[in-house]
Amino acid sequence: MQHARHSFNSASINVLAAVIALSLFLFVSLTGSAGAETRKALVIGNANYAVAPLNNTVNDARAMSNVLRELAFDVHHFEDLDQLGMQSLAELVNVEFQSVDLALVYFAGHAIQAGGENHLLPVDVAARDQGLQEGAISLNLVLAALDEAQVKTKLIILDACRDAPEGIGDDVSSSGLADVTASGETLVAFATAAGAVADDGAGLNSPYTAALVSALMIEDQEIHAVLRHVRSSVRKATAGRQLPWVSSSLEREIVLRSGAGNAPESQAATAVSGQLSADRIHWSVISATRDPSDFAYFIASHPDSLLAAEAKVRREQLLQSGYGEIAPVGQTEEQILRPDGKLLTITQCDLAASDPRDAGRIAPATPRGLVNVRLALRVCAAAHEADPRNARLIFLLARSLELADHHEDALAFYHRAADSGYTQALGNLAFLYRNGLGAPANERRATALYFEAALKGDVGSRTKLGLMYLYGWGVTKSPKDAFRWLSMAANDGNANAMDQLGNLYRKGEVFPQDHRRAFQYYAAAAGVGHSNAMANLARMYRKGLGVDVNNPLAIQWYRRSSEAGNAFAPYHLSEMLRLELNGIKQDLQESASLLHLSADRGYEWAFWRLARASESGWYDARDLAEATYYYLVALAIAEELRHPSAEKLVLAASKRLEALRREIPKSAFADATRRAAGWRKANAAFALGVNYDY
Repeated sequence: MQHARHSFNSASINVLAAVIALSLFLFVSLTGSAGAETRKALVIGNANYAVAPLNNTVNDARAMSNVLRELAFDVHHFEDLDQLGMQSLAELVNVEFQSVDLALVYFAGHAIQAGGENHLLPVDVAARDQGLQEGAISLNLVLAALDEAQVKTKLIILDACRDAPEGIGDDVSSSGLADVTASGETLVAFATAAGAVADDGAGLNSPYTAALVSALMIEDQEIHAVLRHVRSSVRKATAGRQLPWVSSSLEREIVLRSGAGNAPESQAATAVSGQLSADRIHWSVISATRDPSDFAYFIASHPDSLLAAEAKVRREQLLQSGYGEIAPVGQTEEQILRPDGKLLTITQCDLAASDPRDAGRIAPATPRGLVNVRLALRVCAAAHEADPRNARLIFLLARSLELADHHEDALAFYHRAADSGYTQALGNLAFLYRNGLGAPANERRATALYFEAALKGDVGSRTKLGLMYLYGWGVTKSPKDAFRWLSMAANDGNANAMDQLGNLYRKGEVFPQDHRRAFQYYAAAAGVGHSNAMANLARMYRKGLGVDVNNPLAIQWYRRSSEAGNAFAPYHLSEMLRLELNGIKQDLQESASLLHLSADRGYEWAFWRLARASESGWYDARDLAEATYYYLVALAIAEELRHPSAEKLVLAASKRLEALRREIPKSAFADATRRAAGWRKANAAFALGVNYDY
């Protein structure tokens, strides 16, 4: 079962023809067709726990059910299941999922690891429950039920890697969930690595589900590519603290959202396709939905749209076909009292999509990887329709489009916001132009935009502009101008600028080295939580730069930086624990673990160090084939970066690979090359994009 792809080509308006075409579309979409893949989903969101209730798991489940309906799944949606309800799920699977081609099970709620198994908890699980297995449902039981129902392909998604609620389960063996060995055509996706604890999130959705819902909007992506996208988004949004994980035995490719469709395009939809308008953007988000509430919201938001008539027909057809409404939960709009006594509304768009870098925001910010893009596009299109001249709402719609990878539209709306005087739009435009998103890459234009924003007082743009001058990106290299802009940003409290100034004083690139000044800048930035400055401060203690050597303090700051998600800190902490240093006890096991953590966070030199470890036998027996693989991965990352440190790594790794090519059998080198090529394909955008000055 597939949905039409909306191509946005212009056409004449004929609403009657659109409704006739729509009826055909709905008949095909809702009844299915011969040979179509059968898809069913079981979605559970447990929030109202008697012990330790959760804030966003029902929202997460509703968001998943909505997007799964778009992907042609017949969704069984449940909220706040008690023990009886959870225990009945296996029977439901046996009855409803018989011989299904593709089954997906999603659970958001409390889950624990006990007795080596993962258990999903009902909302009425009792404190100090003596019979944990009786009150919860084992993940293994769910998998067994799917096997018994002869489901061909199984996708299990658990946004539930959380600590056990206090007082629940005396036999809980450890925090987080256990790994699962998938069998048959099975994929199990965890919100974080086995044994780790995931973030529930402070907004409407957890970091994992927000990223997952957004990734499922991308067309023609195989499921592993979707989950890699999710991993990258969550890793960046949580500064590396949370790393989603997958256990998979799938052999066939699974594409959940196909860009190709065979249903006719309605003339009402194509009539507005060439317009840069709120209703066209809103329609593009919901056009494949099977939730009647989506169309009701569209009608209320765009009553004068050419698509309103079609939305009414679609909604009625869905209701008649038995599709109930699973309305996404939006945050309640609030109002701010102006000095003149009038009220300023904090819209749902503000609550869903506010940018952390935006000094003009009026709501708590949501990092880019945590924005529920489907919801943000929906509510921001509605907000823009209601207040089309509001520059802040134009900017937020542009940001939502950018996060949905609709870069050309994002570029156009950012230009509208910038033309209306919205300063942060200049910085976001600069980012798009610098990275070639929505238009050919143009570093000169990006620098000019950063300059314009910097003149208007935008602290983040002043920092970016300083870096452009420092490295000569889109402008003549000028360390003195870099220092000028970074100093202004640092004086305004920008921690990244403080850290960069520390680098300049430490390296002596603008003026004579001054390690004491460098230490002061690092300490100031570390004091406000800048993880890279924490790692730099640790370096100063480790090497005695601007301060006496103090290895215990160096270890302490490296640990704090690593816990904050820094990519570099575990790399250097690993080296300190590997060596016999004054006041530091050697710990090879933790050293190896930290080195892998740094690599997981995208630091290319960590892969280099893993290669050196395999070549030299630091942790285990020497393995030159494994060293070759790590050198190749390090080279793959370094080749994507534009930094002197990366250029140095390219030369170093290339030299070692040339030597290893002569030292190991051709078959072993070829196998390592194949593995590295697979890694590169699977992690195309792996680098964290952190500050590579460290």
